[in-house]
Amino acid sequence: MFSCENLRSKQKFHPISTRICLTKDNLIELLNNNVNIRKLLPYSTKNLKTIAVEKIKDKDIVKKLQTINNKHVLSDFLFNWVLNNSVQFIVNSEELEIRNTIKNVLNDLLIEMAHIDDRFSDSQLIPSGSGFEGFKMDKPDEFDFLYEFGKNDFIVEKTIHFIETSVPCFIKVVVDDIHIQLKWKEFIDNNEKLLNASKLRLYIVLLMQQSSFTNKFRYKWWKHQYLKFNLVPYHENCQHCLTFVNQSKVGAILHVQWNGKKYKNLHISIDIAPAIPVLNQWPSNANQHSLPVIEINDLTQWGYHVVTKADYNLSDTFSWRISFSLCEYQIFSRLNLCQSACFAILKLLRIPFEDTLTTWIWKSMFFQQLQITNKSDWDSEQLSERVSNCLSCIWPDELAIEPLSVQSFFIHTQSIDPTDATRGVYKYQSYSHNVVCTAKKGLVTPSTDQQVLDVVLTAVNQSRHIKVLTSHHHSITDILCTNGIAISLTNFQNYKLNKKNSIVTVGAGMALSTFLELLDNDGYAIENMPSYGGITVGGLLGTGAHGSSLKRSVPADLLVRIKVITGQLPLRIQYISNKDDLKAFKTHLGALGVILECDIRVVKQYKVKVFSSQLSEERLFDNSVTKMAKKHDLFYFVWLHSAKLIIITTGTYLTNYSAIKDNDKWNLITDVNARQILTQGAIFEQIQATSNNSVLCAIESQLALSRINTVSETQVPLYTMINPTVINNMTGYGLLRNPATGYSHNMLNAKCTYCAWNTTSTPFFTADYSFIITVERLGAATKDIAQILNDYGHLCFPLGTLFRYLKHSDGLLTLSGDNANVNYVAFEFVLFIRKHRNIDPEFGLAGYEKISQMLRKKYNARPHWGKNGPAFFTQGVHSGLKKFYEKKQKYDPKGLFDNNLLRRLFKSNIPFPYYRKHCALESNCICQKDVHCATGQKCDKSGGYHLCIDTTIT
Repeated sequence: MFSCENLRSKQKFHPISTRICLTKDNLIELLNNNVNIRKLLPYSTKNLKTIAVEKIKDKDIVKKLQTINNKHVLSDFLFNWVLNNSVQFIVNSEELEIRNTIKNVLNDLLIEMAHIDDRFSDSQLIPSGSGFEGFKMDKPDEFDFLYEFGKNDFIVEKTIHFIETSVPCFIKVVVDDIHIQLKWKEFIDNNEKLLNASKLRLYIVLLMQQSSFTNKFRYKWWKHQYLKFNLVPYHENCQHCLTFVNQSKVGAILHVQWNGKKYKNLHISIDIAPAIPVLNQWPSNANQHSLPVIEINDLTQWGYHVVTKADYNLSDTFSWRISFSLCEYQIFSRLNLCQSACFAILKLLRIPFEDTLTTWIWKSMFFQQLQITNKSDWDSEQLSERVSNCLSCIWPDELAIEPLSVQSFFIHTQSIDPTDATRGVYKYQSYSHNVVCTAKKGLVTPSTDQQVLDVVLTAVNQSRHIKVLTSHHHSITDILCTNGIAISLTNFQNYKLNKKNSIVTVGAGMALSTFLELLDNDGYAIENMPSYGGITVGGLLGTGAHGSSLKRSVPADLLVRIKVITGQLPLRIQYISNKDDLKAFKTHLGALGVILECDIRVVKQYKVKVFSSQLSEERLFDNSVTKMAKKHDLFYFVWLHSAKLIIITTGTYLTNYSAIKDNDKWNLITDVNARQILTQGAIFEQIQATSNNSVLCAIESQLALSRINTVSETQVPLYTMINPTVINNMTGYGLLRNPATGYSHNMLNAKCTYCAWNTTSTPFFTADYSFIITVERLGAATKDIAQILNDYGHLCFPLGTLFRYLKHSDGLLTLSGDNANVNYVAFEFVLFIRKHRNIDPEFGLAGYEKISQMLRKKYNARPHWGKNGPAFFTQGVHSGLKKFYEKKQKYDPKGLFDNNLLRRLFKSNIPFPYYRKHCALESNCICQKDVHCATGQKCDKSGGYHLCIDTTIT
């Protein structure tokens, strides 16, 4: 038996030589192609005598039940089938090499960290998770480690004590030792001496990032034979790699790519959780178990850790989570063949439930089985019984199956509830956190058309609503909400190009950037594309995402045909190509059905040559800028009223580009790291707290002017080479290119992997506003905006104001759709939400509110469907709503795909649901009462507008 110290010093894992398990391919076949297995699973813990077969409507189920001997529990049949199709899994030399290489990389990284900050000189890595427990399925693409603080250099048991929280498994760490308090003062609260988990986690990530740039580390690992990684985004060393070190909810997450003999271009993620070891005490609310069945008399001998992982329901940055990873590691290293096979089957059965049932639930079930059984119970002949007993912990013996709670194996006060999605509730929110949604019937992630059809049928039978979601919820309006069932189409990634007809068929769940790259590989593109590539193809059609051109069709107008399941009865999979009906689906708001795939018109690949220059803002006020826009394939501009300038960017499509070797890209949206986020958040919070408009205007000017000049070494240029010969060490990018030329998908579409709005550590959030008006009214509208900016102390927009043009569309609800042949222009700006978002208003809020309300009232501006906040979406926001509603009545007569936003658009007398305290601060409402504004403000209704103003203003 190994002591805790032996485990730490040797880092040795004792695997079972062979394990019986099922490969992922087998499982997919089992669940997707064998309808009986998939549908019989809910009955797996029942004796057939208890099942009223005649009440089951599914003929396939009835037939299968009747063929099985009713003297047996159905799980015997299910899991014997699994065993008969299982394979032996033996770790090969390349998998061992991957694991050892990862450990060596991390050990070298730790050495460099200790050189930079000697407070971490005695820290070490403890392997944990399935990659070292011996139960990693499919590929060696995930590894977990605890970053354990050493006893000689950091906080240990004798210098601290713990305070229990109201949430089981979470504690707070109080630092008692005065020398430790001084040594680590930046991470310790001055009053209560609490150790701040969030600050420490962020610092370690930054330290890892800094260490990865040291010469010693780079020279050793940069040119490894099989392992590749990028220290900066989009580096030529590994063009498809993510950035090496980033922050996660656990701690740090590292990304590398392995290109060996067996595993080609294998993306590997490495989670590292900072942890404090606790060896000589045991949590007061934890069980002191023994497991004689695997010869463990006392689990407490290995101690535990407290790690810097925040619970989703806790906003307290001082909370630490109790981890029993070492105990789990020891349990798994002692399993026999039957026990290993049992847990392997549980792990594989988890895959169809992985969005809803966590690994820890399955572990708890399995550990409890070990505790209540004897050695004689664990032979291969009893395997199906063991698995069945584990499943009985979460599925009761009633026909109406819902998972039960599972008691934590370690913490006796903790009941592990299957996530809200499993029990009927899935909570999610917009990326800016201003809109919170609750899908009362959970989230499902189907893999086939038939599975989607089954979900829609269930919704019809239960009178539930449905909403299709993307992973990052890019909309900031309640268009993304449902009170029924949420569906993710992540698995719908099909792609097929018909070169003869110049039509591509693509799955609705595919990311736009991935789609464009696949087209490029085949030598094709689309003639106009949205500016951001992180949306999905289905999402593009949901909210009318767009680029900027008056010569080229908006992206939605490239749609030729869709494959969809609507609410039209009888429910079925439909192909819709009728032009009149297709107009409704070009921007469908999720109101008509579940789009499975799209046929889109494509063109041969082309390059785009762009050039940016500055003009007087008078060209905007007299609208001569629009005459320029009509002459170019691409045209957009940024307005700097504080400098009396506009920065225009013109683009020309080049179809004959064989002689043009330039290969540039657009950096409209760039990756960010934790350091940048922390710095930018502090800067903008300080600007707003001190009402420093001059600094705000300086930032606005710098960002805009960086499009035509290098104004700062820290500012990423708007256009750069993809593989620059000279790299700016401050940004990781090349030098500014103006003019610039590159392939269409690189010049018209930008993407980010670590986007500012998706960073878990983001200390601030943004609110995006976009209003669309006819091009003829651009001059008058911008004059009015300029007057408001002047009236409110010469306000500036933090990131400038972006103007993009939209050619007329025949889509009923496209942003440029109308009855007349009229072109439109989108006015877009971003505001930064304050740190205390429900108390402190954005600087200049009243001015920004007046601009938004003025555009709606005076110029009948259309709000972008995915931006602006819920306040702007009421009846009359788009002239195509009446015709769209007629199509909705055809394709969704029962309102299956309705939600609050749609009801406000189509029905009168619908109460606005978001009036609450401080709701106007994030455009969740337009103020009606003082309480809707910030503390110390009042709702001023004079002048025809409803504005939140400081009470000191008269």
